[in-house]
Amino acid sequence: MNDMEKEDYSSPEYFDKLTAYWRAANYVSVGQLYLRDNPLLKRPLKSSDVKVNPLGTGAPLPARTSSTRTSTA
Repeated sequence: MNDMEKEDYSSPEYFDKLTAYWRAANYVSVGQLYLRDNPLLKRPLKSSDVKVNPLGTGAPLPARTSSTRTSTA
């Protein structure tokens, strides 16, 4: 997109892109918090892939991805 083009924030295409980004950000957050191995799910999950005591901030995942999104924008 060049400087002369305006992004249509109400278009279905923009909404689809935003929704895909949101899903990907939540997937990464969940993977970082709960998975020890196999984050791309290249094989079926096993119990040994999941962390026993996941550490995190205690913040809900949408809030964490939202704050990450706004701080990098």
